[in-house]
Amino acid sequence: MVDIRIEFVPLEKLKPHEEFTEGRIGQVMREIKEYGELWFPILVDARDYVILDGHHRTEAFRRMGYEKIPARLVDYNDPTIKVESRRPEIEITKDIVRKKAVLGEVFPHKTTRHTYKLATKHFDFALKDIPKKK
Repeated sequence: MVDIRIEFVPLEKLKPHEEFTEGRIGQVMREIKEYGELWFPILVDARDYVILDGHHRTEAFRRMGYEKIPARLVDYNDPTIKVESRRPEIEITKDIVRKKAVLGEVFPHKTTRHTYKLATKHFDFALKDIPKKK
């Protein structure tokens, strides 16, 4: 079972491994503002701060002026965390994902799919409790 550790992570520490799409960013920002909460923290490799799931939420928070975002920090080497390619022409492994992100390179949107055994309950982080840039 994957160990779950939730922290408010500074946005500048996070390393994306996939692109995001503009249309989806607007939708995510509207949803977050409408509900006033972030229901699901992003999923992040605790060692290198690679975003495994939550690229659109991260970019939405950046554009909304937040300094940090709630993140589930996990050990990406945990064997219960799996990654597969959604694009047959692109080989994907955990090492490839990590190396690409650390180098500041990104795959096209929706290249990877991560699966893991984590509870999918809402965590309900109120926006008023999340640090914004001054």
